[in-house]
Amino acid sequence: MKKIFRILLYGLFILVGAVLVQFAYNEYRANRLDQPYDGNTLSSEDLTTLKELRSFKDQYGGLIWPGFDRENIPVVLFNDRYEFMANVGSNPDGWKRVGESDSSAVNYYRRQAKDPQAFAVQTQVGWAGRFTTLNRLNRRLLLNLRRDIPVPLNKLMPSQMILKDNDYHMVALVHEMFHAHQANQAPEKFAASNSLAPLTDQYPYHRDSLNHLFSQEGKYLVAALETDSIAEKKRLCRKFLQTRHQRREQLPSQMVKFEKHYEWLEGLAKYAEVQAYKVALDHRESLSLDYQEGMPHWQTDRKNLRGLGRVDGSTRFYLSGMAQARLLDQIAGKWKKQAMTQDVYLEGLIRQVLK
Repeated sequence: MKKIFRILLYGLFILVGAVLVQFAYNEYRANRLDQPYDGNTLSSEDLTTLKELRSFKDQYGGLIWPGFDRENIPVVLFNDRYEFMANVGSNPDGWKRVGESDSSAVNYYRRQAKDPQAFAVQTQVGWAGRFTTLNRLNRRLLLNLRRDIPVPLNKLMPSQMILKDNDYHMVALVHEMFHAHQANQAPEKFAASNSLAPLTDQYPYHRDSLNHLFSQEGKYLVAALETDSIAEKKRLCRKFLQTRHQRREQLPSQMVKFEKHYEWLEGLAKYAEVQAYKVALDHRESLSLDYQEGMPHWQTDRKNLRGLGRVDGSTRFYLSGMAQARLLDQIAGKWKKQAMTQDVYLEGLIRQVLK
């Protein structure tokens, strides 16, 4: 009996010790990250991301999307005070040169930031993909977690599960660069999709009758992605489209239009992000960063795809669009050129395959 008691006591000490270590680590990371990021040069971590991105896109961008490797798309990173632009051949107006002149280094330029957002941005040298610096990203992720989860869980949840490394940072930039690619290849479609973005605040995200059907759509998409049978994939795609039609009967036409455009706009960019990581993982021997098996950065997305109706906000369209694009890879072959055509959307491409 005493032996069992000692074992339980040791176990309790180990558990309490682990909790205290995790608490101390979380506080350390929070204190390190909770600060202004307003430096006038990029950090070594951000330069690592940009170097990897340049090499990756030139070698393997065409495996993400045809022609993506050949298109010159500038990259803009921003912190709390400045924007930094790389992948440009000459000094753009209004930007000051900051980076190294060595051909192996990253050459970049700086200007004062004016409320920058992660998306495509039009610059003097064309459409660019814009995203936050890595430390600024991790500050937002960690502080949002600590705000949204009740005390004391917010101080004990492993921050290692939340914070991102350069591998994620690189493909997040691919996501935003793909928006620039959409703007270049389908300017009218891009503009129309972007103009509908304000409808995301009016969408009926909390209507139960719609959400039940939306979750069912997600389950059909996941099941279709996971089966090896092409015939079964197509059967599940039909079920997906039938359920979507049933749900859409409850929506005004403007919201249906918004869904189609937003799945094309953000779903395809999400697809490019995930596809980029898979390509990098397959070719990691020729790259520098540590790409991890199992796609760890998207585990929550996988779970949410099975319950799309429970996903609040426009994130559900990122996921449903991404899933349809992945399905098209499996059942349609050469579909990507059509995807940039005016009035062609992902569900329509799936419908074509099923005829």
